Amino acid sequence: MGITHGISLAGTGIVALNTEKSITLIMPMIPSMILMAWCLLFPHWLRAFALLPAVLFLYVYFRVLSGAPYFDWPTSTAYFLWNITEVCWAVYLLIDHRRQLQAIAP
Repeated sequence: MGITHGISLAGTGIVALNTEKSITLIMPMIPSMILMAWCLLFPHWLRAFALLPAVLFLYVYFRVLSGAPYFDWPTSTAYFLWNITEVCWAVYLLIDHRRQLQAIAP
């Protein structure tokens, strides 16, 4: 996921958005989102929710290939859901980490 954030930041510039660089974030992002959805630490609703940004980014990818603009409502929604998903993952990873620390401490 860190690689995809780096690609996303590389696509942004001071003056303009480089669509070709930005659209390449989809290639490593979709497999990583699917693999993270398999993690059993997360509840089923979060695992299913994690697939929504991947589907939206895939939709954006095919739209851009067909000539549609990159920055449209599907892109904004996909980024928003992607960030919400990652925050939820962080919360559940923190909960699991605290649970493991409590199991170790006497």
